[in-house]
This record gives sequence, C-alpha cells and structure tokens, in this order.
Amino acid sequence: DSLANDPSWQDGDVRTGISKGSRLPKISANKITRFGFWNTRSLKKQETMEMLNKECESYNLDILTLAETRLDQQRVIGDQRTLITSSSSAEGRNGVGIYLKNTLARSIIKYSCINDRILQVRLNTKPVKITITVSYAPTNVSEDDQKDAFYTSLQRAMDNVSQHDIHLIAGDFNANLGKQTKSSLLIMGNHALQDQECSDYG
Repeated sequence: DSLANDPSWQDGDVRTGISKGSRLPKISANKITRFGFWNTRSLKKQETMEMLNKECESYNLDILTLAETRLDQQRVIGDQRTLITSSSSAEGRNGVGIYLKNTLARSIIKYSCINDRILQVRLNTKPVKITITVSYAPTNVSEDDQKDAFYTSLQRAMDNVSQHDIHLIAGDFNANLGKQTKSSLLIMGNHALQDQECSDYG
C-alpha cells in the first residue's frame, strides 16, 4: 500500500508529502526512540530488504535512515514499517531514504525529497518537534561543482528547519579522517586511516 492512497495525506508535488490530518498522534519524549543509519549500497534486491528488516528487529530500531538506496521516489507502507525514499540519479545511483515503524510514520507532519542526496522528514513529537535530514555526500574524487552543489543544498535544507525543532542530521559524508596525530587523538580516537590523507570532508 502507498501513502498516496491514504486519505490523511496529500502531495504538495511529486517530491513532497504533507499530512492534512487535523490530529496527528504525537511521539512522546518520555519513550526511547532508537535511530540508526545504513549505507545499503542498493535496495533493489529483495534479499536486501529482508536483511534490512532483520537488522531493524535485531537492534530494535524505530527509525533507520538510509543512503545509496538507488530506488525511485516512493512511499510504501508495509505491515510494520513505512519506507520513504528520494529518487536516485538519472544514472540509477545515489538515493536516500528513511525506514520507520508505522506507529511513528503516522506522526509525520511533512517529508521533502529535496534531491537524490537529501531527504527531510518532520515528526510531530512532544514537547518539541523533530526534523530528520538524511544525506549522502559525493565522494572526494567527485567534481568540485558537484560537492559544492550538495553542500549548498544541504545548507539550504538546514536553514529551512524551524529553530524550535530538534534537528538530527544522519548520513554518509564519505569522509576520510586522515592520519592520526597526537592532537587529534581525543577527536578521532582509533578511527583514523593511517595510510590516507584527510579528505575534503574529514
């Protein structure tokens, strides 16, 4: 089933969904909500979706943000979870998404598929609302104009978030942390790549 067929939803355009329900359920801050992120490399295969469900159950995740889904823009309601994805690029690459329990999906105020690398979802939570921005940055070897365009779009999306919201940013920023130094030990811990230089995102 699709959210497009749900009478409590309407499409502002192909890339935006806005709930027109007058009384959305609120997610309470008193309840623990578990978030996760996964670069899926592709969600086109059925076995990958099965693995996705298995991992969500294994880690008891309420919300899983996704990168490199390589799917078309869609909103699909399953028995227990809802999948929202942005469109992949014209070459069938990139794509981001969010996979959340249906109990939380009913509290979505709005979602925006900004482009094939950025998706934004706003939830009706209390005492304050939560906006989640999912992103997938170009790799360091990408053209500078591609990287600049991504960060310009990301900054614009962040600027549009209400100052009263809790803003969570999740994604794959394709960063290499570079060689570990004495001064960076407290920041990077043991996660540096000793044989690589720091990337533009590091």
